[in-house]
Amino acid sequence: MTTPFPWPRRLRCLAISLLMLCASGLALAEAETLLPDGRRIVLTNKTCSSCPNPAIKLVDANGKLLANLPAQEKALVLSSVAVQNGRYFVTATTGGEGMVRVYDLEKKLMSSSALPFGSSQTWGDLYDLGDGEIAVVSGRRSTYLKDANRPTQLVIYAINDGKLKALERLDLDTPWVGDLHKTRNKSLLMTEYSSRVSEYSRTGTLLRSVQFDAHAQILDMRLIDNGFVETLLRVGSSNFSVRVDADGVSYAALPLADELLQAVMKKNANQSGWYVRSGSWQLRFSKPDSTEIQLISDEVLAGAQAGAQARVLATVDTSKLVYTRVDADRLGPSLTVKLGRYSARGWPVVTRTIVYSDGSAYEGDAEGDPSKAATPFSIDYNIRSGSGRVIWAGGNQYDGEWVADRLAGRGRYSWPNAGYFDGYWADGFFGGYGERVYADGRVDRGIWTKDRLSTPCKTDQECVRLNGGIKFERLAAQVATIESTEAGVSRCAKAQVSNLYPGPDSSNDFLGQCNIAGFATTGIVITRHKGVPVDIACLKDSKPTEKSNTEAFVPCEKYWAFVPDYCQKDDYRGQCKDGQPHGVGFRTGRRGGSRPSMGSGTMGALLSAFAPVTNYTVYIESGMFREGKLQGYGTAKSASGCGAAGCSGERVNDIGWFKQGSKAFDCATYADCIPKLSGKDLSSERQAWLSASAAAGSASGGDATKTFEAALSAYQAKGNKDDLKRAQALAASPAERARLEYTLMQLAGFDKVLTLSSRVEGSGKSAGTEDAERLLGFFRSVSSSVPVKFSWSLAPETALLPLKQGRYAVTLKVGLKVDKTHRTCLGAACSDRVGTVPYVREVQVVLDTTNGYRAKGSFELSLDGARTSALFGTESGEAISGFAGVASIESVKLLP
Repeated sequence: MTTPFPWPRRLRCLAISLLMLCASGLALAEAETLLPDGRRIVLTNKTCSSCPNPAIKLVDANGKLLANLPAQEKALVLSSVAVQNGRYFVTATTGGEGMVRVYDLEKKLMSSSALPFGSSQTWGDLYDLGDGEIAVVSGRRSTYLKDANRPTQLVIYAINDGKLKALERLDLDTPWVGDLHKTRNKSLLMTEYSSRVSEYSRTGTLLRSVQFDAHAQILDMRLIDNGFVETLLRVGSSNFSVRVDADGVSYAALPLADELLQAVMKKNANQSGWYVRSGSWQLRFSKPDSTEIQLISDEVLAGAQAGAQARVLATVDTSKLVYTRVDADRLGPSLTVKLGRYSARGWPVVTRTIVYSDGSAYEGDAEGDPSKAATPFSIDYNIRSGSGRVIWAGGNQYDGEWVADRLAGRGRYSWPNAGYFDGYWADGFFGGYGERVYADGRVDRGIWTKDRLSTPCKTDQECVRLNGGIKFERLAAQVATIESTEAGVSRCAKAQVSNLYPGPDSSNDFLGQCNIAGFATTGIVITRHKGVPVDIACLKDSKPTEKSNTEAFVPCEKYWAFVPDYCQKDDYRGQCKDGQPHGVGFRTGRRGGSRPSMGSGTMGALLSAFAPVTNYTVYIESGMFREGKLQGYGTAKSASGCGAAGCSGERVNDIGWFKQGSKAFDCATYADCIPKLSGKDLSSERQAWLSASAAAGSASGGDATKTFEAALSAYQAKGNKDDLKRAQALAASPAERARLEYTLMQLAGFDKVLTLSSRVEGSGKSAGTEDAERLLGFFRSVSSSVPVKFSWSLAPETALLPLKQGRYAVTLKVGLKVDKTHRTCLGAACSDRVGTVPYVREVQVVLDTTNGYRAKGSFELSLDGARTSALFGTESGEAISGFAGVASIESVKLLP
């Protein structure tokens, strides 16, 4: 049995795509594989004309370089890697033939041998066949070949003490080889074209093959004990487990996978690409010899190189499935099998939701045109075909049959407050028997041709005859899904809001109307971070309105009433407490202004009274309020000097953390603000906001009595110290203890746990930056031609909180802000100008147990003070007149 390839399949495909870019003149990006002991092998290729040569690196789990073997050839391109018995194998190419190079992990990446394969401009994919054998496949799928008709070449090597010996070379008539396995009888079993399973002898003779429909996609394959094969297959939105044995082909549907795929497609309904819609999870066999299928998060596959744990969404045991035999066409050793749903013209069909840019939505059957897709992965299923329902943005609805994206067959079309048509359609028009029912109760019945009643009928008997002798029964009306009533708002409360404020800890409460697909269209969105309400916005046509506009919430006027604890006070709208802005809200208006004087006397006074007010300030504030003022995360924008012609004065655009209405510091998002808050601010703000708002969907924090995660989340959401104590008692793993330590650091305040000090040295003198008088005197005595040295050190305040668990990335700002007086004299007349010059640097360090949570550094400053010059009787000079030491902890983040 084969040993599985160490790379996830998706990463292999990515590497292959990059290889083809490389052959076109672009560089191949880094590729890597994870070793069982946590180390990684990284293949680095030349990315620019002045970059180092390609290299093979060995790094530890923390990214530390253990060994580096630069390639000698500048034109060498490294492509893939496999590991077996302590050695690893790398495929590469130069301007000549492709080659396999063997390296020994324990000999610091020393080369053992090299053996050519393929031809010019050939790269290869490596497969570990086990039993001391390794295979290299090169072909049109993974290779940029001058001769596109050249067959795929498969070379099998034997490994003996790190040396390679070519056993077989096979030419395969296929451009695409996926999984490759060696059976017990030494034959080669592989997937081809992503839709065919084939078995070849070691001499290249085709023993048997199963060709699924060309629109199918083989997701995974494993060998069965009796030497046959089982595959996981997807066609459109249908998933199957398929077995190939001596009796033929049998299959079992996987409805659980179908439901998950359709849910993913619906969630991403406003994106048209098939790969995007189906790519957030994958079907895989849990182990090569297991009957268990896992539905795995695709993000895990993408991060598997870093040792991420698989996030299994669901499991299915194929041994408990009921398999049905497939009728297959046989031609020699080949079988042809067709599974899944197809339209009348033979195209694959899925059940999906499509949301269009104008706000309309379709839900039903859709087919894809394979001729417009390079591979089955990229088929675009956006052609309405079959049965489906559409609701247009204006409220018109159609529920019925479709052919080639047009209304065709039986269907019901309705207009808001204008009745409906129920009957048959042809090429998008009324075509055949139908009944047009008007809002006032009138009915037109009969045969229609291109929306025109060509043959009316007056009696039921006449209408039955026109309908082919069958009594026509009208379809029941579907309940409209776009509502603005309180019940409708409640129904849409959990509508999906697309990426309004992205982030893993963010969530949205939506109050408004939603469309057929369950997406928010128009309404108010309250954004939360770990359960804390931090901002409020208005959606129109599924997009947030621009909050720099004073009319930002006009489209959402009727939804304010559904906001919990809502009030309107003067220029503020949002959540309130005791009649004061308290929670999340929006404030806009204008301040100040005056009317121009139009002269004296009665006429002048009259004209002045009717003259427009000018020179006023327009302001907009949104975000977190407390006791009537911005307090917490928010935005404040204003423009002064406004009048009929616009605003010509100063403009302010502040985003960050506010205290009592004034900005305390900049931060782009609420999550960015958190590391900059002191412990006191962090705990008090969380409790204040949670008590200020009871908006629907508030995070409860889970059951804090069972797990560390639940207890810590409950504390972060509610600020209850009992939850923190419970989390402390439940913390068991190093990762949990580190998270607890980080939370305690936040509570205490980073500047209380870590002490940052700094000194200045020069001309044999030294002074701490906190010693203002000594330092100022020190500066005045330093010659400008001798740079001064600035030193800083960071150490834990162990008495408060002994650090011993986490690993932290700390950002510091250190240096000086120096006041300089610049004097210019012309004769006896002198003038002074004072300016501040910053000599400040941002420094990033990592603190952990290896350095005792301590760090230090230094750099030189050239202050350029006390210089003079004379030119044509003038004199000028600069002197240091003051300073401010800068030594602050900007942020602290817990590293994994």
